[in-house]
Amino acid sequence: VGCSPLEPSITSILNQPVKADQLTIHPKFGWLYMREKAYERILNQAFGNKWELRPTSPWYKTPSDAVLFRFFALFVNNKFISEACGEQELAMTTGRVNAERRVRYAALVRVCKELGVATELWDKPVVDAIRMKNFEMTENVWKEKAQH
Repeated sequence: VGCSPLEPSITSILNQPVKADQLTIHPKFGWLYMREKAYERILNQAFGNKWELRPTSPWYKTPSDAVLFRFFALFVNNKFISEACGEQELAMTTGRVNAERRVRYAALVRVCKELGVATELWDKPVVDAIRMKNFEMTENVWKEKAQH
């Protein structure tokens, strides 16, 4: 991560536990994830409008043309913080524009993970506990539990 440590106040924002209302569940597979806007809100809270996710490479495809990928770097106040590669299987999207958007999102998730954002989503026992507490499967579809 970058060339200088982050302020403790910023680190504490980035490392806050994920809240259930920040999460979305994949209806078929039960995967928990945060949407792009949730990651962006956390970065905005930590850095204000002084952060930017910049592409650092051209677009690449695998030799089979099956996967699109690109490298991105997170900058804050024009200082390098972190870099990650985002990728997307082209067959899983409806067109190049959507694939490019998903590539950016994948890179955003990875740079945020390096900064400690939503790291519990990479810990299976924690994910299982969050899923069981906040979500349910009904008629083979995962959804949020009804709030009482």
